[in-house]
Amino acid sequence: MNKRTAYRYAVLRYVHEAASGEFLNVGIVLRTQNSRDVYVRFNSSLLRLQLAFPDCNTKVLRETLSHLEQSIEANAGRDEESFEKLLQFWLPESARGLQWSEPAAGVSTNPARAVDDLFVSLVAKKGSAYERFEAALYSRLNIFAHFASTPAQRVLSDPASNEPQWQQDVAPKRIAMRS
Repeated sequence: MNKRTAYRYAVLRYVHEAASGEFLNVGIVLRTQNSRDVYVRFNSSLLRLQLAFPDCNTKVLRETLSHLEQSIEANAGRDEESFEKLLQFWLPESARGLQWSEPAAGVSTNPARAVDDLFVSLVAKKGSAYERFEAALYSRLNIFAHFASTPAQRVLSDPASNEPQWQQDVAPKRIAMRS
């Protein structure tokens, strides 16, 4: 019989402009309650973000996400009494443009699979009405992209891969608590 593990998770949001309250989910962090293992998964392509906010500096955001992942990895074993305090430690309120969602909880026999499932449904938005909208948007942008040199043309030309954005993302990273 598989052992069920309780966990807490939070979604990392990119907030383009605080006044409008518009945001896109760019990652997820999950921490098991018993073993206190941490699983992290960030969106590596940021294509959806570029389409929604063309003036977003994705190079700086990628660097910020990389530093955040290193901070989480280096401090995964902190003996904090609450997940909320860990989130605050990993990403202080002064971090511009990024914020955590309210933490939520779940139970799973496989936390790595749980973070994958949460990533696909909350960050990559696979299997949703958004996916159909995204496909229609790409189709329209592809039709007009060759007429002018636009940010859309640069966004849609990804020479590295022909796979959909969610398939380009890396597997979740498991960070075991250090004793």
